[in-house]
Amino acid sequence: MAQSLSVPGEVLPEQEQVAPTTAIDTTPRANWSNDRYGPVASAPKINIDSLPPFGANLFEGGFRGTMADGLNASYRIKPGDQITVRAWGAVEFDGVMPVDAQGNIFIPSVGPLHVQGLSNAELDGRVRQAIQGVYPDQVNVYTNLQGVQPVGVFVTGYVTNPGRYAGTPSDSVLYFLDQAGGIDNSLGSYRNVRVMRGGSLIANVDLYDFLLHGQLPQQQFRDGDTIVVGERGPAIAVTGDVDREYRYELLGSHLIGSEIVRLARLKSGVSHALVRGTRTTGPFATYVPISQFSAMNVYSGDEVSFSADARAGTIVVSLEGSYFGPSRYALPRDARLGEFLDAISTPANMTAVESVSIKRESVAKQQGEALKESLRRLETTYLGASSSTPSKRLRFVCARRSLSRNLSSVPAYWNPVDAWWWPLIRK
Repeated sequence: MAQSLSVPGEVLPEQEQVAPTTAIDTTPRANWSNDRYGPVASAPKINIDSLPPFGANLFEGGFRGTMADGLNASYRIKPGDQITVRAWGAVEFDGVMPVDAQGNIFIPSVGPLHVQGLSNAELDGRVRQAIQGVYPDQVNVYTNLQGVQPVGVFVTGYVTNPGRYAGTPSDSVLYFLDQAGGIDNSLGSYRNVRVMRGGSLIANVDLYDFLLHGQLPQQQFRDGDTIVVGERGPAIAVTGDVDREYRYELLGSHLIGSEIVRLARLKSGVSHALVRGTRTTGPFATYVPISQFSAMNVYSGDEVSFSADARAGTIVVSLEGSYFGPSRYALPRDARLGEFLDAISTPANMTAVESVSIKRESVAKQQGEALKESLRRLETTYLGASSSTPSKRLRFVCARRSLSRNLSSVPAYWNPVDAWWWPLIRK
């Protein structure tokens, strides 16, 4: 680099004098302890809508296949049901009695009996009490709920095929949802399913309870009830080393990390969680161990990606040659060769303990790549020449054969056969 020199004692003009060097500011320009900085996976942030919702396969099980008979013990009797009543002894009669619009059945020689609202388990005791009130001695009574009146239930909201569907009062909400084609996976909610009667809410069903714990409200339907599937609420995306890569719907504004771990079912060895999203301060990303993630709050629109990112504390070393004991050992990562050899027993007169070699896959791969590069240079040098003397051609063939012998010891995962010149070397 050219420099300007001056005669000693000469003074430079004022406009050419160099200003004294100012101090350099070495203060960090970013707060690296902030959660917005740190290691982040290279994959782009996933669009939450591209993931299927948790429970997307719920209506593939055929809930509509079998209609309930309504004869469970908790069933509540309503008008239109058919009840078999038999009595013998002091009085005898046998008949099927319908429940009329007032909720009564008419028993011969006894009169009307109000049974609407009674459970199936309570029916026999109420009929027996009524008959024995008129015939107190030597009367036997038998009752049976023979059949129930079907109901029509409206299914609407974010379902595939809204409409009115037939069933029995004891059918589950899943039976009617399945008849409507299931919940719309792109817009419908699995956590906000309402059962309406006469414009009033009588039940709110969270299908996550059924998916995770098998819990489903046993709601008895009436003719004209309505099932409304609400719009999908805020959600988060869960990806990575998990068994359940889904879009998870939130009931509130956030979900705690431990609940996400329970929902997603982590694979073995998962050690870290990457959380990415947007906060009031701007884009947000943090990479934390699972133990710390369990206490975090994850908010709507966030993506959580789980990964097995903990380095093993041990290495596995394989042995070959003349020795006693197993062929594989688990060692600390900082173990030394001498310490390892001291722990191996060998036959006294059959092992050359001074001849020990170490083979490493990474080194073998590097050697294979180096040999491949040598062959490429050899091919470029000799095959690209305009002419060659017989002696040069002989040296080229010998060089190829020498490299071929070296390549035969390269590990199987390095495959030089894909090069066009390989058949020439094998000759």
